[in-house]
Amino acid sequence: MSVTGPTPGRETPEGLPPVLYQSRDPMVKKRKLGSKRRTKSTAKKASRAKKRTARARSARRTLKSVRVAGEKTWEALKSTTAQMVEGVKGTFGTD
Repeated sequence: MSVTGPTPGRETPEGLPPVLYQSRDPMVKKRKLGSKRRTKSTAKKASRAKKRTARARSARRTLKSVRVAGEKTWEALKSTTAQMVEGVKGTFGTD
């Protein structure tokens, strides 16, 4: 006599195939569905790319702050120079 029906231990909630759900049993090792394994070299390359991107972003941020500081300094220098020129003109100007 043959028994028809699901294989013992393969029953799934709501009739889903066993591959499409994670077991609720705490003794069963959980895994992420749809996750892909990467080789070490691929992981290293991705890590290097992230570091390179982070370094470039940091460098851009630093350059921007230096440029802004330089612009402020230039404006102050122009203003001071213009005031000095006006002062000299006033001192040595036409009588």
